[in-house]
Amino acid sequence: MFRKRRTFNKEEKSYTFASYINQLGASFLGTDIDRYILALFSTNIQVAIYAVATNILKKLIFFLPHTLFKDVLEPSIYRRYDEKQSQTELNDIFQIIINLNNYVIFLILAIFIPLGRELLSFVFDKEYIQDAYFPLLIFLCFLVIYVFPIGLITKSIKKPEYLIYSKITVILNIALGIPMAMKYGALGIAIATALSTIEKNIIIFILTRRIVKLDIPFYSYLKLSASVLGIILILNTMNYYINIHVLVKLLFIISLYVVVNKFISIYSKKHKNILLRFFPKKMYGFVTWIF
Repeated sequence: MFRKRRTFNKEEKSYTFASYINQLGASFLGTDIDRYILALFSTNIQVAIYAVATNILKKLIFFLPHTLFKDVLEPSIYRRYDEKQSQTELNDIFQIIINLNNYVIFLILAIFIPLGRELLSFVFDKEYIQDAYFPLLIFLCFLVIYVFPIGLITKSIKKPEYLIYSKITVILNIALGIPMAMKYGALGIAIATALSTIEKNIIIFILTRRIVKLDIPFYSYLKLSASVLGIILILNTMNYYINIHVLVKLLFIISLYVVVNKFISIYSKKHKNILLRFFPKKMYGFVTWIF
């Protein structure tokens, strides 16, 4: 007996085709066009500086909750939306993931802004490593937009074609990247790449918001920004009076960040309850303590 071949309806065919085209576009864009631009219009040392910055960035992105728990989060979110078709819950999940990512991103900023140069020198021994500080700082500052989970929502509502439309931003990356690379090297191409990423996510957000009402948690951004500025101010004041080893400063920043953000919680009670659904019960205590 042969298994009956499954037939797809028009909507399923459209979704599959759009998803395939998006993956194809993503693989093309993932060939590091910015590095090719830099290699053609700048110097080898600038290519090396940019390579260091982007490699560090990729490793940091891996540890963001949205990336780390992607295989658990995405199927769960898609299934819940298919069952309930609740746009309110989809908006809640959108805000929760933003806050999850931002909690880690702003911690990275709290560490890297004051300690970035020291940490780069501590970990690497290359002469040009200090020059990677500003390109990496640009990427980290725009990381809150780079890892914006709008693509997750777009796929949930079965509109992957919106992700295809956003690929037009590669034109901006090239058009802006060439003059910026020629004038500012690695720093210039980092700015061009960051700006094209912002444009891409804005396009997807505007298109998606026509179907699902999504709210960006601006108040959480303000809270986290204030905590980072406060920590940097405290650390700079300490450095003025005493000389502290970089690893001691690192532990101090992490501890202070966790304590401060425990008191200025970025999650409402409702969002905390939804967040707990994505974790096993044995982790409830830890998650509740952190957030």
